[in-house]
Amino acid sequence: MRILGVDVSHWQDHIDWSAFYAGGVRFVTVKCSQGDYLLDEMRTDHLRGAHDIGMITGAYPWIDPLMTPEANGNKALEAIRNLPVSYITPDMEQWWSDWVAYRKWNKDPQHNPMPSQFNKTKLANHSKLMIQWFEKNFSGPTITYSRTSFIKVYMPEFAPFLANRKMYVAQYPRVFPKGTKTTWENLPNYMPPPAWKPILPDPKTDGRMIQWSGDTFIVPGYNRVIDMDYFDGTEEDVKTFLEGVASNPPIIPTHEEKVEILWKDYALKNL
Repeated sequence: MRILGVDVSHWQDHIDWSAFYAGGVRFVTVKCSQGDYLLDEMRTDHLRGAHDIGMITGAYPWIDPLMTPEANGNKALEAIRNLPVSYITPDMEQWWSDWVAYRKWNKDPQHNPMPSQFNKTKLANHSKLMIQWFEKNFSGPTITYSRTSFIKVYMPEFAPFLANRKMYVAQYPRVFPKGTKTTWENLPNYMPPPAWKPILPDPKTDGRMIQWSGDTFIVPGYNRVIDMDYFDGTEEDVKTFLEGVASNPPIIPTHEEKVEILWKDYALKNL
């Protein structure tokens, strides 16, 4: 059995979460931050919308290796404060060490040189420290998001670190035209064959959470392309994978919110 999921960011807006839920989506991973300099503007709407309809909600911060693990991590925790987040998936996919050069190359690779890459050992060490930081400072499970091919090419020393850890694996065994339209009923026919398993960076990595398409599908409830994910197992397996914290952590009000609550309570008592 496979449980459907999606991952979204500010690039996706006006999502009909009830349509997604009716179509079988049971977990969603929302971009929350990037490095120490960006908060995703749609994170609150996405997380609350998905949570309120009954989905398991997680967050992914884009990890910028130009920033320290502490800077990346603190920005992520700032981004999800008081939001329903049950798991966190640090997004490890940045291989370039110069954003200006990367943007020029990415816009026109034929006429611009590739940007410089990080030293493989340094990138692996940064990634290890990043995962350990979240394991120490985030209350729920930390699930590394990356591609096995990325790890093997850009930071091979990171692969053994993922033994006996959980991974949200990006692998696309089937290629579809961008903007492929389908119904929820037909979507399982596009998935990888039942016997297919992703290639993992380490044989002991738990890689049951899988992103199986890039920005490809247009499905009911959203009119633009979206990533599709699945968990290889049942809903109970998902909850076990998430160490039983899928009920979401308690929301702790800020000092200002506490004052507002007290004033409202005072006003009601003195009507």
